[in-house]
Amino acid sequence: MDVASACCGRSEFNQCAMKLKGETMWDLRTRQDAFGTTFQWLEATYSIPVAAAPAEDQVLITAYIVFHPDFHVPQLGFFASSLLSVDELRAALPGLCFMNAVLETSSGVDAVSTRPLVSCSWNDEAQQYMWLVHPCDTENLIRRSRYNGAQGDILVVFVRAMLKYFPLAPSLIPSA
Repeated sequence: MDVASACCGRSEFNQCAMKLKGETMWDLRTRQDAFGTTFQWLEATYSIPVAAAPAEDQVLITAYIVFHPDFHVPQLGFFASSLLSVDELRAALPGLCFMNAVLETSSGVDAVSTRPLVSCSWNDEAQQYMWLVHPCDTENLIRRSRYNGAQGDILVVFVRAMLKYFPLAPSLIPSA
């Protein structure tokens, strides 16, 4: 396991996921396909406040950390329990830059944005649609964190790097 890398293989991802599950409240999920290949990912459900609603209004978020097999990086995915429009998602999660093929314009996406880009996509590992942070942004976040001195395995560095952009429940955050 290369503790300075921004990328990983599936077996390293699985090892790190097992370790993170033991240190936090992430649930480790497993699925096997028809060819016998085993897929693992981390999953958690918790509530976040909705910015445009009264203070007591919360929305349940199910967050995932999946392995991206083409880019060899962890990838954050999520969906809301309530049907939220893209504008409502943008208000609830202002640290992310939402883009979706069904949008007529790329509202909120511009050349100067430093927020991670997310789009609604199918995830083969978890077998469902979800909003996914683009793998290029994931790799860049991990690299930037490593350059700034972040220590730990790739999932610890990734989760801690995402905190600036995505609200995770405190019980899901690994210790430094």
